[in-house]
Amino acid sequence: MPVRLDTNHEGKDLNKILGLILLTAALIIALIYSQNRDEPLKVSGFIEADDIRPGSRVGGRVKRVLIEEGQSVAQGDLLIELEPYDLLERRAEAVASLSEAKANYQKLVAGFRVEEVAQARARVDQLKARLTLLVNGPRPQEIESAIAELHLADAEYRLAKAKHLRIESLFAKKSASTDEMDTANTELQVAASKKEVKQKTVDLLKEGTRKEEIDEAKAQLKQAEEAWQLLKNGSRREDIKRAEASVKAAEAGLQIIDEQIQELKIIAPLDGTIEAVTLQPGDLVRGNVPVVSILDWNNLWVRCYVPENHLDTS
Repeated sequence: MPVRLDTNHEGKDLNKILGLILLTAALIIALIYSQNRDEPLKVSGFIEADDIRPGSRVGGRVKRVLIEEGQSVAQGDLLIELEPYDLLERRAEAVASLSEAKANYQKLVAGFRVEEVAQARARVDQLKARLTLLVNGPRPQEIESAIAELHLADAEYRLAKAKHLRIESLFAKKSASTDEMDTANTELQVAASKKEVKQKTVDLLKEGTRKEEIDEAKAQLKQAEEAWQLLKNGSRREDIKRAEASVKAAEAGLQIIDEQIQELKIIAPLDGTIEAVTLQPGDLVRGNVPVVSILDWNNLWVRCYVPENHLDTS
């Protein structure tokens, strides 16, 4: 007897198997896709900025604080000002020293004035005349005049002496008063002194000029001639160079003080936000020490932590 197959049941089983195969394939594809697709990686981290900490190279006592924490500042804004202490007085002294150095330099470059040269020449002529006078000695007329004055002084002395003798005799006889006797004594002493002075004058004229006086006059003349020659030649090159170096040194000293005065004002070096400031007026600040912290928002970066399996180590 022939067997009859149930074709409907077999078709249903085949559809189930095909469905399971398709479902499995879809799951495998989905799994592979989920593992290989590029998804954005989400991590946690911090946004950071450069921390700029300006200060002063000279330090000092705080005069003004013009900022506070969280305040935005622009490049060039004044943040903190320090007391000048003695810098202003030192600058005034430096300016005066520079002016003096420049005046001396300009004087050397310009040379000596005509009046100064003429004055030096006149001094030379004056000393030459004196030396000539000393070398030649006294003139005969001077000696004769001195001798005549000596004779006159001698005559006055003899007259005073005779009068003294007469008054002295009368005073012994009590015919002359004490005042008359004192007057006679005084006149005799004066006449004697005058005669002695005139005698010494004559002796000196006859002796002539001493060698020491001539040597001294020669030395003075030589010194005056050298001074005159120096004025005529003008300033030496090395003196001008030395004066120029003094000017440069004074300018450098003034520049150093000006830079120190500029350091009294602490300026914002860039645009940013004040992160921290703890100073108050009257506080002391050391040199080369930061006094304020500024965040630079123009240069930001992110600090985060990435899982190792997401790092490309190839």
